Amino acid sequence: MKRAEISVLLAGVLLALIQFAGCAQKPPTFNKVEILTPKGSQTIAQGQSVPIQANVLNDLNAGGVTFMFASLPGFGTLNQTSSTSATYTAPNAVSTATVVKITVTSIDFPNQSATVTITVVPPPTITTTTLTNPTLNTAYSATVTATGGLLPLSWALTAGALPTGLSLSSSTTNNVQITGKPTVAGGFTFTITVTDAAGFSSSEQFTVVVSSLAVSYT
Repeated sequence: MKRAEISVLLAGVLLALIQFAGCAQKPPTFNKVEILTPKGSQTIAQGQSVPIQANVLNDLNAGGVTFMFASLPGFGTLNQTSSTSATYTAPNAVSTATVVKITVTSIDFPNQSATVTITVVPPPTITTTTLTNPTLNTAYSATVTATGGLLPLSWALTAGALPTGLSLSSSTTNNVQITGKPTVAGGFTFTITVTDAAGFSSSEQFTVVVSSLAVSYT
């Protein structure tokens, strides 16, 4: 085979390889948008912020990303601080738990995006307003409940005193127990306070009367 024929053959093979490479499809994740921070869904209190950092795989032009609320109007504020970062800040006053979704989209590859999910919770509120009256020398249990608040919560007796023999249990959830066996009859007034991880709190005053007589029904 002459040298000229070999050159033509090689040129044809090279052209075929180039065409094959051009037709080969990239995997769907080749230019994937990655959320570096936060890792997973976040829960925050009113007024708190979440920094968001993203990255686009194989983004040779370093075009970066855009940050947008998934639905408008947005809840809170979203400020882009660089081509790949932004900060979300919750409103200063929140009355109900609200889920916020932020869409992060590649500029160079607009079909590639990721979502950041943030739940904004209101301050805790004690919803229990009355407690059953204990009976002297009888096992007692009552539950105080709160809604809202950024977990973990903490509960404390902040004023007055529980009936002698009763105690407030330790809890980091939205419920706390008052348990024990009262040993002194009479009326007792006390205040229970719940505080969440962001420092917001709620208090409720209770009055119970420890009776020396058990009530029976016939």
